[in-house]
Amino acid sequence: MTSKTLRLLLIHTITFYCGKLWKATLHFVCCLHIAYFWKAELMKQRFFLR
Repeated sequence: MTSKTLRLLLIHTITFYCGKLWKATLHFVCCLHIAYFWKAELMKQRFFLR
């Protein structure tokens, strides 16, 4: 393996893992937002029912 091939492989691996990490973070943030809004709606309903 030449150094150029090795460097390309390294860049590809880093990009791949960064992409996975980015997707995971995005998914986590989306879930957090959904949970937050759902809880807020639930609180609103509870408040109006009283």
